Amino acid sequence: MPQGMRPSSRRKVSARFAVLCPWHRTSLVPDVLPIRNHLSCGQLLFLPPAMHGLRPEIHRPRLPSDRFRLLPADYQWRFSAESVRYRQTRPFSQTAAESDRPLAPAKHSTGVPVQFAPDCAKAGDAAAALKPGEVLLLENLRFYPEEEGKPVGIDKEDPAYEDAKKAMKASQKEFAKTLASYADCYINDAFGTAHRKHASTAVIADYFDADNKMLGYLMEKEVQAVDNILKDIKRPFTAIMGGSKVSTKIGIIENLMDKVDNLILCGGMTYTFAKAQGGKIGNSIVEDDKLDLALDIIAKAKAKGVNLVLGSDCVAADAFSNDAHTQVVPANNIPDGWEGLDAGPETQKAFAAAIEDAKTILWNGPAGVFEFDNFTAGSRAIAEAIAKATKNGAFSLIGGGDSVACINKFGMADQVSYISTGGGALLEAIEGKILPGVAAIKGE
Repeated sequence: MPQGMRPSSRRKVSARFAVLCPWHRTSLVPDVLPIRNHLSCGQLLFLPPAMHGLRPEIHRPRLPSDRFRLLPADYQWRFSAESVRYRQTRPFSQTAAESDRPLAPAKHSTGVPVQFAPDCAKAGDAAAALKPGEVLLLENLRFYPEEEGKPVGIDKEDPAYEDAKKAMKASQKEFAKTLASYADCYINDAFGTAHRKHASTAVIADYFDADNKMLGYLMEKEVQAVDNILKDIKRPFTAIMGGSKVSTKIGIIENLMDKVDNLILCGGMTYTFAKAQGGKIGNSIVEDDKLDLALDIIAKAKAKGVNLVLGSDCVAADAFSNDAHTQVVPANNIPDGWEGLDAGPETQKAFAAAIEDAKTILWNGPAGVFEFDNFTAGSRAIAEAIAKATKNGAFSLIGGGDSVACINKFGMADQVSYISTGGGALLEAIEGKILPGVAAIKGE
């Protein structure tokens, strides 16, 4: 089966049911149910998401409020208005074996019956009992440490850690084999977890041949979007990297330096670069141990002919608050007791000039503290310039939680080419790293 083909274009799979794994926060049931039509019996089995924070030891997981809502009774989770609803039936401190509380039946708004398996490692009978058209949702995978494959209860400094790690990796393979035994084909539709080599994201694929594992609709869109940025570049190419720290973006910056025509570095990074060049930054956020790195980036950009756009002015505040007093000052001459919280008007113009004529655009990270309404102007200027360029034929990719939050806050999500569901996965892909979840399907 050609790996680059969409599921809809492939031959019918003679599978009894399929695994769609792992169900990430933006990969909802309505997005993948059409694949059911390509299965002989129309049966589906969902491995649950390895969701952010949803682990036994964490009692109040952090989940995006626009996709998930924690309901007070019995840890009931609601996966959007159009998706599956089921009840989390045990405290996070309990294992599957420790819980004997009754399950609430899951429902699906499309009318497809959804069953719930309370123990993901003991769901063989439930999978075998599926009737045509039914869906089985497994309990959260991370109740089992084998999902992540990391030793528990032992420090890395412990001499026994390496042996424990080997033992856990062996257990992880068995866990993945168990999950795979429930299905005849495997579909990964969770780009947001593709950078993790977990049992459900990568190891499980080893137990399916090439004709019975594939990328889901969402995954294929994500992979194509990254290829448009890194492999099928239309020029000029402008990348916007924001956020607070240079250190978290250095790998991306290094990889993009050989590809982009314009590189905008904004947000909190502005003040590390300003200080590195001898500027005065007041109380602004700074990485003092990355000043030499900032100078090195400036030198590399010059050597490679990259137009590096840094903030020339900023909106400074006398407190980290939406209601703080503000003034526009040079980014390299911020008064004592003040801190830069947004890009200034001249910087906004420079950003727009580097974006509006681009044909390929990547945006990751805001230009300021956009969560405060009084400090959104810089990020809004970027969003508006991207929208204008996209209207003129550019391919624009927005990725990373804060950038996505920005574009949604400004009501401009429909004015860009693609908004990625991946955070860490997208960043690692842009760094040029191999994503285990993708490689496992493609056989790379």
